[in-house]
Amino acid sequence: MEPVTFPEQNTLFRPPEGMEDKVDDLPAFRGEGQVISCWRLSLRERLRLLITGRLWFSLIGNDQPPIWLGVHTPFIRHRR
Repeated sequence: MEPVTFPEQNTLFRPPEGMEDKVDDLPAFRGEGQVISCWRLSLRERLRLLITGRLWFSLIGNDQPPIWLGVHTPFIRHRR
């Protein structure tokens, strides 16, 4: 998976010092008490998800904050 930009993005998280070669930039929306990022799956990842129905989440650190994973945008978009 790779993080992707999106219209509501208002910040860019950079890799921690010393991890620039292991971690990509993370485009995100930060506000309203939350941080939201958007990810694109490769064709192979989409097929694997379709077959297994499993999506793994990993967080570096010892605490687990509340998270949300979804396939629909969490933003209200007005049609023009």
